Amino acid sequence: MDPNNSTIIINANILTMDEHLNAYPNGYVKFTDGLIEAVGEDFQGSPEQSENLLDAKGGIVIPGMINCHTHAAMSLFRGLGDDEPDRLYRYIYPLEKEYVTPEFVRLGSELSCAEMLLSGTTFFADMYFFEEEVAMAAEQMGIRVLAGQTVMNRPLPDADHFEDGIKRAEEFCRGWKDSSLVEPCIAPHAPYSLERNQLIQIMEFSKEHETDVQMHIAESEREEKFISQLGETSSVSYLNSLNLLNERLLASHCIRINEADIQLLEEHDCRVSHNPVANTKGAHGTCPLYELLEQKIIVGLGTDGPMSGNNLDLFRQMAVAAPLQKNLKGDRTLIDSKQILSLATLRGAEAIGKGESTGSIETGKWADLVVFDSESVRHTPLHDPYSTVVYSLQASDVKDVFVSGKQVVENGILVNSDLNQITNKAREFISKWPSL
Repeated sequence: MDPNNSTIIINANILTMDEHLNAYPNGYVKFTDGLIEAVGEDFQGSPEQSENLLDAKGGIVIPGMINCHTHAAMSLFRGLGDDEPDRLYRYIYPLEKEYVTPEFVRLGSELSCAEMLLSGTTFFADMYFFEEEVAMAAEQMGIRVLAGQTVMNRPLPDADHFEDGIKRAEEFCRGWKDSSLVEPCIAPHAPYSLERNQLIQIMEFSKEHETDVQMHIAESEREEKFISQLGETSSVSYLNSLNLLNERLLASHCIRINEADIQLLEEHDCRVSHNPVANTKGAHGTCPLYELLEQKIIVGLGTDGPMSGNNLDLFRQMAVAAPLQKNLKGDRTLIDSKQILSLATLRGAEAIGKGESTGSIETGKWADLVVFDSESVRHTPLHDPYSTVVYSLQASDVKDVFVSGKQVVENGILVNSDLNQITNKAREFISKWPSL
């Protein structure tokens, strides 16, 4: 298909995921120059010569999904130390010190971008080192990214100390501010891995450069003990005392929070990434999603890094997000499939600050779309399309993916990259490591 011309998807079961949850069982969507031009029921007439036509054959069409928290390059560490105690300090930090280089980040990011596109994710929030490599991989493969340059108070693969990290973040944010696919920002690792004055400097950086801030918050017992030793009641209250809670903050995890914390997050318009699989797999618990939603806090879904959650598949997150809450509350009626799909689309877009541009199929928004294979066994029968997407479909059921109207997955195959080449390069790179 020619991405420069208009495209019309017809015979589609369209779930717009807009605020009114409009749906068109026999619908169409037309997009031109990367933007949605029209969406509705039963396309009439014949397409013009300049228009491409894609017949969805009754397949479900949704907005591109949003992964609100990951560390894409860590796909090269996938499967290491899964069942080990104190994994962060005994495995992750030593591995990163030994192996993380610009090439590592580029290859790992390419592998992860491929996985996300093939599973219908069109926008992801990333925080890692050598973030310019993540940005370049995303641009080349045609996926959007909120790219956060990570800073900490310890030597890192790309910065010897905090001040070096801040300089790198400044260069990164200035260098990528005009990209159409990359939104640069800063990513302080966590409240326990930065000093008070450094956290205050992060806030000043965000204001000066008008960037978002991604941070792990209230994730673990270790963090909880650290915060207690500071004389603070919680990570959220601690950050509030430093004036770090605001509408630019994307708080990842938020597992160990209380009612007062939730109130603070709501008062300051903070956004949250809920990462149910990685949270429970790490035995950290699960964030109080039901309470956050009841308080009208913006929440999106995230996979966490592929070393923590093992894959970047948002279907897996959707399938467990509601059941975890239903089980905790003993009420199977809580958080229905429409709400969960919204967390992966419109609310996810809002969580990364782009709700006005993507996350729903509406006129004027970016043409970021996912078309499912109507002939998939999991697509059949189709009693409730929302439930089908959330609880039945899998990554392999994604057929076509568009980002800004450009097709990046066609019939389950990457358009801008060769998957075999990506996986072969990753295997070759890892083969040079000593046995781990």
